[in-house]
Amino acid sequence: MSESNKALMQAVLELPEDQRLEIADAVYDSLSPSEGEDAFDAELDRRAEEIRNGTAKGRPVEDVMRELRERFP
Repeated sequence: MSESNKALMQAVLELPEDQRLEIADAVYDSLSPSEGEDAFDAELDRRAEEIRNGTAKGRPVEDVMRELRERFP
């Protein structure tokens, strides 16, 4: 990493968390999507729409966490 990049990185890391997150989002969005990422995003959108329109069946988080603890002790 060049010295100027190191200096930029250090300056960014000194920013408040919300500003660092904004920069991280912008950098991430500037990258080409990896293979499968579009399909994953589409699946997330589909599931979010099911939640919004009421067709998704949710479960209490306590039940899900109990099942996960039993399955993966």
